[in-house]
Amino acid sequence: MENTAVLPIVNQTFNPVPDPRPVKPNCIKLYSECDYKGQVKEICENVSKLNNFPKISGYSLEKVGYVRLYDAENCFSEDKLVRESNVCLSNNEKIISIVIDHSNPPTGCVWLFDDYCNAGNKLEICENVSDLNNKKYNFGDKTSSFKLGAGIENVKFFIDKDFKGNYIEQNREMDTLYRSPYDKDIESIQINITK
Repeated sequence: MENTAVLPIVNQTFNPVPDPRPVKPNCIKLYSECDYKGQVKEICENVSKLNNFPKISGYSLEKVGYVRLYDAENCFSEDKLVRESNVCLSNNEKIISIVIDHSNPPTGCVWLFDDYCNAGNKLEICENVSDLNNKKYNFGDKTSSFKLGAGIENVKFFIDKDFKGNYIEQNREMDTLYRSPYDKDIESIQINITK
């Protein structure tokens, strides 16, 4: 090594360098006036209650997508399915909650959210859980909305641990448990897989 220089031989590669920038999700831009005027706010995730924004008079989508707009907080009242890329709202329409993320849990799994509209902190459950207060989960009495993955026949949500007490049985996602006796009162979950 002291007497002879040694250099590595590197084969030329044509593999592209990955782009470090994250792919932007489908977003919606809200405007306080029609025709892209006034204040603007970009929303790229679910929101159970819009704060600090004037009345929404128009919106546009980054790309035509699947967005639900609610005219009351907590995804509680009637929703409006958005498929158009640019809309000016009539004077009597209000938007307070937005569901924009329509990704789904893995097959056989459930996502629990501690806010309405499938927003806030998320916990993924793929097995029966007898005590959501267990430190492994730390999600007891927190669930306000949930989504079900493919392959699930139904899920039973119990208000007490060890699958006891009153329960609701669901076979589809719930954007909100608002005004339900189960809102933030679920302590165990039983997942029934489709046979």
